Amino acid sequence: MDKHLDILGILYIVFGGLGLLIGGSLFFLIIGPGLLSGDPTAMTILGIIGSMLTFFILSFSIPKIIAGIFLLKSGKMARVVNERVPGINVPDSVIREMEQAKDPVAKSIEIAVRTITELRALASGVHIMTLHWEDKVQIVLDSLEPWTPSALANSTD
Repeated sequence: MDKHLDILGILYIVFGGLGLLIGGSLFFLIIGPGLLSGDPTAMTILGIIGSMLTFFILSFSIPKIIAGIFLLKSGKMARVVNERVPGINVPDSVIREMEQAKDPVAKSIEIAVRTITELRALASGVHIMTLHWEDKVQIVLDSLEPWTPSALANSTD
């Protein structure tokens, strides 16, 4: 499965880059003849067509944001990750929740589900990271509502 995800990530980046390259090239290929002709009507029409086509291609090529969620095993782990892992921010409220949890596994899953739900309006997807808790990922996924446009609209209320 990890190999498939690596390949998917590489393909995502490659096709995104190709889309950016193609979109930019088409923009100049379509607008160029209009500019060279000097005809104001040709420049206007080709400018509109080139801009619309470029916008369409680029809208599918611009990289999306994928949020990273780390399943925390304990309050101590949350504190260590927060202090020692660059780029990861575990809020103090989450650290306290984990420290006070009677069942750290259930609390970790609850926090992950809550965080993913809050991120739906901001991210195109989620990367759930574990430390030998791969079996908990399915529990998190099963606890989430389906990721649909209506769910996205409701999550911003």
